[in-house]
Amino acid sequence: MEKTIRLPGNEERLYISPPLVISFDTQLISQVNFQLPRLENEREASHFNAAPRLALLDGDAMPIPVKLDILAITSTAKVVDYEIETERYNKSAKRASLPQFATMMADDSTLLSDVSELDTVPPQSQTLTEQRLKYWFRLADPQTRNHFLQWAEKQPPS
Repeated sequence: MEKTIRLPGNEERLYISPPLVISFDTQLISQVNFQLPRLENEREASHFNAAPRLALLDGDAMPIPVKLDILAITSTAKVVDYEIETERYNKSAKRASLPQFATMMADDSTLLSDVSELDTVPPQSQTLTEQRLKYWFRLADPQTRNHFLQWAEKQPPS
């Protein structure tokens, strides 16, 4: 999660939360809404770092059960490969891990040719949010990608 928070003296800074892993079942759900906590200052950001929380709601504003955890990054590389880190997490049998998904990710990698746009390191100018969006877009099935693109085209320019 990225958000500008206020510091003492009317200063501001960009807060970036640790990467989170959220697992939930959408088999019977057509819409998922994220309900994020209030993060306005350093104290609230520190509390979120210590105990992240959020809620997912379906299209009828009913809660969706979630498993939430922090993705501990083990890489010391300048650019983090979230795909590898997520695969490692899913193999770890932690709270929000999905071991069957780790296997699927590994199998998918064997289908790629020797060189792919997925293998290139993203430029430093890309934001963490953009990297995450691209990562999850690549993992989505074609129907979900099309739904997302249709939604994105309807959004007003920022």
